[in-house]
Amino acid sequence: LVIGTSAPEEYIPQPLSPEIRQACARLDELTAQVTLLCKYKIHTQSELETFIAEKTGQIRALEIERQQLWNRLKVAKSPYRTAETKAMAKDITERIKPLRNELKTAKRALESADQYRELIRLEHAMEKYYLDNEKQHAITKRKRER
Repeated sequence: LVIGTSAPEEYIPQPLSPEIRQACARLDELTAQVTLLCKYKIHTQSELETFIAEKTGQIRALEIERQQLWNRLKVAKSPYRTAETKAMAKDITERIKPLRNELKTAKRALESADQYRELIRLEHAMEKYYLDNEKQHAITKRKRER
């Protein structure tokens, strides 16, 4: 609420700190990983490894097809044939791009899976330690009360 002026001052956004930019990038990466895993219903590490192998095979097949088009372009004599071949190669490139992005995201998810597994193991160990200390404290307290 601005009193006494006809228009509020223009909002000038402040630049984000490097730490916040890094946290935002990490959040975007995690969101992409979760979205990929949910989209393809991937629940285990072996399913993720199979997914990576399938995407790698799809990309490789498209790259071979594109290379064949470029090789055909070298011997094409008609301008129409050249333009058609270039358009087909460009179309294949556009089909490869999302596959590469999915592959990159899947590989990052596979790399981070081990880190998350270790964090979960540490969390369970800390919970067990805390519960054991609570039990020991309760036993000691009961012995003192006797």
